[in-house]
Amino acid sequence: MSSLRLAAAAAKATRTLRIVAPFRRESTGFATKCIGLLGSAALSLAAASVLDEHVPRCCAAVVPAAGPGEHVLPEHLRQSWQAMEGPVEILPIKGHHFARVGSLAIYSNFYQQAKETPGEEAMGDTSFVFLVPFAFCAIPLSRAQRRVRCDFFIEQKIMFCKAAAMGDAETYQAIVASESSREVKALGRKVKNCADLKWQRIVCSVAAVVQLLSSAACARFKRI
Repeated sequence: MSSLRLAAAAAKATRTLRIVAPFRRESTGFATKCIGLLGSAALSLAAASVLDEHVPRCCAAVVPAAGPGEHVLPEHLRQSWQAMEGPVEILPIKGHHFARVGSLAIYSNFYQQAKETPGEEAMGDTSFVFLVPFAFCAIPLSRAQRRVRCDFFIEQKIMFCKAAAMGDAETYQAIVASESSREVKALGRKVKNCADLKWQRIVCSVAAVVQLLSSAACARFKRI
């Protein structure tokens, strides 16, 4: 696949040279040199882009990802909830099986769209590609390794982000490969090198990223 992409990049660079070539000044050769440099730069950039897709990299210091949740800590949420006044309606949800709790199942971290929601498979909307933010990666992961095709399964994404943040490559791969909510829950509890302070610093960011991207990809969630 990399060879094909490099070939495509080379073809694109060649087309660029053909467009620029008519404007060169043959008498001095100056433009010819510029064209050569332009072609080399285009090929170098294209090659770097392809390599970046597959070269594992890790974040020097795990931090919250940019966006909603970036500056939020669990303590902030507690303070916000405690500041609420008047009657507050609470929606209790027990279980994640559609047959048991109906459409409320999607609010569970363990809800799996393809397995639990009748008729959803026919819509071709039971999985999507989730990109683990680089900010969460304490283990070397290429962009290709950070792209995970998965179901609407919140807990799985939270747990493999947690494993990546704690530097546990083995558990990260195991959670990514798992299709069982029970197994994911068990693996999440076994993440090695788990540092509570580090997790508390990024957990709201992880939750926000996971929930927003998953909800945007869930057909049933869009209809509520």
